[in-house]
Amino acid sequence: MEKFECLLGETYQFDVEVAFTPNIFHLGTLKMSHKDITIQFSCEYARDNNEENFHWKYEEIFCQSKDLYFKLFNLEMINADNGIFHNCSYNRMYYRATYSVQYMICSESPLSVNDILIGFSIYSKDINRWIGDTRKQEAILNYYVSPDSNTVDLSEFSTELSSDCLIKCDYTTTIYHNSPGYMGGISYPPRIIISYLKQVNFKRIINDLYYLLDVFSFLIGENILIRDARLTLYGFHRNIVKTYIYFCHNQEKSIKNKKHVVFFPLGTDLRFRMDDVPEFPIETFKSFFSLNDYKRRLIKQLLKARTMAIGEDKYLSIFRVAEKLSFRKGHNVTENMMRAYEYIKDFFPDNFLNDHIEKMVKLRNDISHANEYSVDERTLQLYIGAVDVLATFLIMKKLLIINEQIIVKVLPRHRELQSMVVPKIYYSDNRQKEKESKSVDSLKNI
Repeated sequence: MEKFECLLGETYQFDVEVAFTPNIFHLGTLKMSHKDITIQFSCEYARDNNEENFHWKYEEIFCQSKDLYFKLFNLEMINADNGIFHNCSYNRMYYRATYSVQYMICSESPLSVNDILIGFSIYSKDINRWIGDTRKQEAILNYYVSPDSNTVDLSEFSTELSSDCLIKCDYTTTIYHNSPGYMGGISYPPRIIISYLKQVNFKRIINDLYYLLDVFSFLIGENILIRDARLTLYGFHRNIVKTYIYFCHNQEKSIKNKKHVVFFPLGTDLRFRMDDVPEFPIETFKSFFSLNDYKRRLIKQLLKARTMAIGEDKYLSIFRVAEKLSFRKGHNVTENMMRAYEYIKDFFPDNFLNDHIEKMVKLRNDISHANEYSVDERTLQLYIGAVDVLATFLIMKKLLIINEQIIVKVLPRHRELQSMVVPKIYYSDNRQKEKESKSVDSLKNI
């Protein structure tokens, strides 16, 4: 068997034995792609056998192919049919069904209900861009080229998320050689790792995995693609079993520009620093994971809205995020939005507040209540960008509690501001510091 990998976005198909109930197996076909995961099976049984009752839903089932083992979660029946084999003298019946699968794990080793789950990790080229070119990477390479010590630290960072969980970025080193090609070298790709201090169930892991993708999508400024997700699992003999997590993962980027600037990069211990963007405060990860479900959904709504194709839908969805985050009891939407924009007005072209805020609120009302309205595409895109910047700012300030001086330097990297008229925050002389100082003072008052 070739090297085992189960990569997100890749398409797979396996002939499997399905165990819907203990000791009762059926032949089936498991299909996996970035769009959907399905399992189809069929069976034959006696007409007077009442034991063959299949459910509309299953929380989890096990199945296996010739070389791999699978555990499927959250199955729902898509279609099913049954009938009689008319030419069979034994009065036999058949049953066929297809189920959708929400997510799954696959492994080279048998999976069991007694497996111990203690974490997961992901690899993504987008996260590589977020990390940047660091001295740690240089130290790893230098160690293997000319080692001057017995060990090398392979961790870029590590921090606590909660009392029972931590996040870290470790490099996985592999030495390779190709004798016929007279080649050899070392690879050291980084992986983001979530580790739990005690055993957890798979629902906790998948929820944290989905949310981790949202966190990095927010930091990078576009929805990220990950190549693979691996489960840290101890099997029957308490050995670590190589296990992959597979789920439907959108392979289209929200931003097509390959030169897209990372919104809030790690910026830690870089070999070369091209701008004055501050280092990402690692403790912000804990702020992200401390948010309740309602606040996490606001971040999710912003990210989802950015991928919407219809401009009016995108505008309304992002506006609602900014509206909820800027809400003050006893004040109307216009007053709240005016007050919120006042803190970041220096990031926008001159007279933006006076010229557009009331019109933006009116457009929101007209779309919400299906009133007649007229807006050209250029203006609509300007308003979408403006509410996106405001929603991003409010998430950073009110939910993540990021320092004002950091926000002042990071917010101008927002993709929507970069596409507008040059923001007034950029200067090359002392006026830059004066602008930043005023912006910091404004942010402190929110």
